[in-house]
Amino acid sequence: MSLQLGICEIYTPIIHGATQSSSNNILGNYIVSHEIDTAEFYNSSYQDIIYTNKMKWRHAISTGLIHQNYDHPIITNFKNMLKTSNFSKLDIIQCIELEGGEIIGIIKTIWLRIFQKLYKKKYMAKQKFINSLKLPSSQHYRKLMGRYPKYLF
Repeated sequence: MSLQLGICEIYTPIIHGATQSSSNNILGNYIVSHEIDTAEFYNSSYQDIIYTNKMKWRHAISTGLIHQNYDHPIITNFKNMLKTSNFSKLDIIQCIELEGGEIIGIIKTIWLRIFQKLYKKKYMAKQKFINSLKLPSSQHYRKLMGRYPKYLF
């Protein structure tokens, strides 16, 4: 399993098209629009690619290719998803080539984000606990009883 940096976009039949040789299970997958090498990453030229992708999608919306009544075959919140600022972004991906020749990316960055959220919650709970130990009432209780109040633990 080789991981790499890349920019993916959700497969949309109107934008990406479909042929007779297209894979049957391509709906709901991310198409790899660009693979980023280390030189592009370190000189930040990938940001131009992200900007170009965003402009391509805005152009598709403004020209009516994706109209107000368009419903994505799988994603129900597709129009709002296009409006988000991080619709096209750099991710850690695993590239897989399907039988129709399409290259899809399995996004692995999401696990980092989940870990960050869990760690942030744990960190905030620890900070709340430390701050409750610093309260004057907790310090006074400790002076009198020799230990912190049990309701803090």
